[in-house]
Amino acid sequence: MASSASWRKVRRPWRRSSTATSLTLSGHRPAGSVPSLVAGGGSGALLLLLGVLSLKAWKSGRAGASAPYTVASAAVAALLTFVMGKKFLLTRALFPPGAIAALSAAMLAFYAYNLLAGGNPKPAVAKGA
Repeated sequence: MASSASWRKVRRPWRRSSTATSLTLSGHRPAGSVPSLVAGGGSGALLLLLGVLSLKAWKSGRAGASAPYTVASAAVAALLTFVMGKKFLLTRALFPPGAIAALSAAMLAFYAYNLLAGGNPKPAVAKGA
């Protein structure tokens, strides 16, 4: 049942965005930086929106329908990796810039793999339908 395993990976777009948002909130608390809070919360909200739109496009069953959203998510992940990686190199603070940079790099690698592999498999059609 390989299709159900791929479905489990795709159906919860809120996981990536909630991780980015929670790390942003934890970073905002000690620093108190409102621009950091807005940028981090905005990137988390954008990842959530892109994930939901990608899921809807994937459920439509059209080949490659979710690819634009995957590319946009990869761009957000690349930006987060660059900005937070740079901040980590300057401050050597593992949390939150190091954690966000590492998780964003992992997300970017997943998005690249997903795009190079041709996207997620089409959703399974119910038997008898």
